[in-house]
Amino acid sequence: MLKKITLLLLFSFISSYAQNGAHSTTSRVSRLFVSQDETKFLTLSGTEIVLWDNITNQMIWMKKLSDLGLGNEILHDPIVGVDPYLKYMVLTNKMSYRKLVNLTNFTTTPWSYYTYDFVNDGRIAVMDYDFSKKNSNTAYLLNLDTGQKELIADKMSDLRVIGNGKFVKIFYNNKTVSDYNDDKTKVYEMSTKSFNKSKFDWRILDNNFTSGNLTATYSYGAKSITTTDAQGKQITNFTVKNPVTGSMENNKTHLFYVSETQPHAYFLEQDSNKPNEKLSYLYLYDIINGNVVKRIELHDTSESAKLISEKEIGKQRQIEAENQRIFNLPENVLKRRLSNLQGNAYYNTNTKGIYYVVPNKPLYQGDLVRMDALNDSPKLKMEVYEKIETLENPSIYKKIISRKSCTYCNGKGSISNSYTRTAADYEYTTGKKLVETTTHTNSCGNCGGCGLVPVFN
Repeated sequence: MLKKITLLLLFSFISSYAQNGAHSTTSRVSRLFVSQDETKFLTLSGTEIVLWDNITNQMIWMKKLSDLGLGNEILHDPIVGVDPYLKYMVLTNKMSYRKLVNLTNFTTTPWSYYTYDFVNDGRIAVMDYDFSKKNSNTAYLLNLDTGQKELIADKMSDLRVIGNGKFVKIFYNNKTVSDYNDDKTKVYEMSTKSFNKSKFDWRILDNNFTSGNLTATYSYGAKSITTTDAQGKQITNFTVKNPVTGSMENNKTHLFYVSETQPHAYFLEQDSNKPNEKLSYLYLYDIINGNVVKRIELHDTSESAKLISEKEIGKQRQIEAENQRIFNLPENVLKRRLSNLQGNAYYNTNTKGIYYVVPNKPLYQGDLVRMDALNDSPKLKMEVYEKIETLENPSIYKKIISRKSCTYCNGKGSISNSYTRTAADYEYTTGKKLVETTTHTNSCGNCGGCGLVPVFN
């Protein structure tokens, strides 16, 4: 009987700690998503998406990113969001695409928004943009099943989903450029469908997570979790064994997950003993005592899988080399230089004029950039051109964040000076006095004649 129990415990230990995973060793696993009911979890590497059964610790399905229309290159540092039911994924490679992936039928469609975070009921927070003036955007909650949108805020600047999807933080920009430290904010609460008016410091939710009547606080610097009870008394403090390091750590989202109902903390980790190998693991910790409940190997490290990965890595190196060659072509370098200028406004230190570089316009005659010479009177705006080398010279053209009317000339662009004198005095002979008035009009020396002055910060 004792022998049977020993074998059973050994089998249980092996099932939790020694599975051979599913991801290829082409790249590390970079994102982790756990379903709301904790029955499944999803992992994303640079080449695959894998859905796992969190009960049996076995793979349910695996899809190559290339098979989903997400390109043939390794996805190194994406922005990704997955709903709490693991039905949808939105992601961007920050360069060539933004995509919505249906994880139930594996269809991929373009994603027209620039937001990627879901709220706790499965909808995603999105914005309709209006760049005509600040605080002109509109925030919605979009249901991807039905396509319906619920308005939550208008005349706003930006949004962030916080607190495990239970809140949406709305920003109202105070300055000409976005500065989150100075922005006004309101917090929309999902449970009440209204704005929370408390004076709670919402930044606390960045690293504090509620799990039942416990609070787990994660220290990004110390790589440790401190668990406290409802009265704030510390129960335990423990260090995460092999936390993700390097570039992936810069995006602190979706590297770990704290359950709201069970005393569980899931962490995406890597093998610190083999830093040169792309091996990733899922660790499940008990936040009451810090013990490891289970450890799942996420990569397939079999010899046959390694051979396939080596071939894939060879292909990727060829693709990357070709992409680098195309990237460095003179015409593409010139396009990037132009793109860096377009959509910005500049102040000419010689003429004191203010110019807007018009987006989506190609170079004229090889090196001339299409600009608008701005004026306080929109009717006087003119189409002009400047050499790209001159426009890139910061001693001539200084980038500005905004402009305002010149106070010297009240936006007219010119200043008039008038004076009068007595030209001849005929009062004693004809009863008339001849007075001459002279008016001089000069271009305003403060604004160069455009009626505008720059705002640099």
